[in-house]
Amino acid sequence: MNWFSWVKVVCVMPVLWVDSFCYKNKSFSDRYLRLKWWAKQLIRAMDLRVEVKLSQPYSAAAKLILCNHQGTFDPLYTIVEAPFEHTYISKVENMKLPVVGRWAKLIDMIAFDRESVLQGAAMLKRSAKTLKEGRSLLVFPEGTRSRGNQMNEFKVGAILPAYLAKSSIVIMAIDQAYQRKNPIRVIWGKEFPYEDYRHIEKEVFIKQLEEEVKELKNSLFI
Repeated sequence: MNWFSWVKVVCVMPVLWVDSFCYKNKSFSDRYLRLKWWAKQLIRAMDLRVEVKLSQPYSAAAKLILCNHQGTFDPLYTIVEAPFEHTYISKVENMKLPVVGRWAKLIDMIAFDRESVLQGAAMLKRSAKTLKEGRSLLVFPEGTRSRGNQMNEFKVGAILPAYLAKSSIVIMAIDQAYQRKNPIRVIWGKEFPYEDYRHIEKEVFIKQLEEEVKELKNSLFI
């Protein structure tokens, strides 16, 4: 991104802030679609292009989505052409950012302090409840940005909400986000129904999912 792109993003922020108040009392679907529209505007302002590929159709039930995490703007790239509504599980620091925090609340993002065991337990309970109520969740199982092409190890805690809620898990991958280089590539991969993984040990399954996401990411260049 060049300096002019940053100027355009900064100019959009006040409008995005005001718009959040206009959508405060709207339905979740209205708020989600509005944020999706804003994601497209921000990506355009950054002079970026996102290529999205869907590998298969998905069930109507709520799903836990696992995606690798390369850069700051990954949530924009994951929502822009998402095939179904979802919210996010994220660190509590994001809620303190003026514009980001406002929209995070509007889409019911689940935030938690990674240093607090109590907050971690509360997050897990709320995440499972959200899935049971029919709303999909996206989590970055690495826990932090890789800031490069290599992925960090997936944390087993990332899939606990799916086990508790007995929900499907969907994997997706993103690449070139760390260097904000056109095109940003996003691919939505397999769906794993609960019945297919319920008997697999969590520590084993998270390793399997990590490898699946790596393969999915590598397929973006085939």
